Amino acid sequence: MGFTISYQMFGRGLVPMVYVFILTGASGWMFAYAFAKTKSILVPLGLHFGWIVISIVVLSAGPLGDSLYVADGKGVDLNDWEQLLFFLWQTLIVPGVITWYIFKNYKRREV
Repeated sequence: MGFTISYQMFGRGLVPMVYVFILTGASGWMFAYAFAKTKSILVPLGLHFGWIVISIVVLSAGPLGDSLYVADGKGVDLNDWEQLLFFLWQTLIVPGVITWYIFKNYKRREV
């Protein structure tokens, strides 16, 4: 419940809270897998830093205000379940592709 409070999701309904839970869980899984396969903390740190840079600099989703991409306000309104399905796709594809890349390119090192 701590992560839902930090994203101001507590009390906004089940669907937004489920989305934040899945997003943070998938991200944590991706970072942990990257560390386990590479035995280096630099890979998960780089992935996290890259995510932050994309979010803030490209998508204007941070404390700095407008950056490279600014939505014009036009778009399609999705209901709660359509939003959940869209964001589930997003949260499963990105960590899945990165995990697949790490799996294919890093051999497990025996200790």
